[in-house]
Amino acid sequence: MNINPELLGQSLEIMGLGMAGIFIVLTVLLLAVKILINIFPEKKDKEKPKTIDTEKVEKVESAPNKPEDELTAAIIAAISEDINLPLDKFKVTNIREI
Repeated sequence: MNINPELLGQSLEIMGLGMAGIFIVLTVLLLAVKILINIFPEKKDKEKPKTIDTEKVEKVESAPNKPEDELTAAIIAAISEDINLPLDKFKVTNIREI
């Protein structure tokens, strides 16, 4: 196998220039992304999660087979849907008419 030193030098030079070109393009892309992030910052969700006021909660015992049970279940389901929490993550202890 015969290696020509002149061709080896040219091939290493071409490889070095190619790698340098890639790093320059990547650096330009990095700077472009940083500039765009500063121009268009990420929008943050300012809406606070909904919470239940626990100071006004009182304990109420429920009797089985009350006609109000269906209404109570509907109210609890509506609260669960509104605050986006599953039923096992909160407890309604008092429902009163306003």
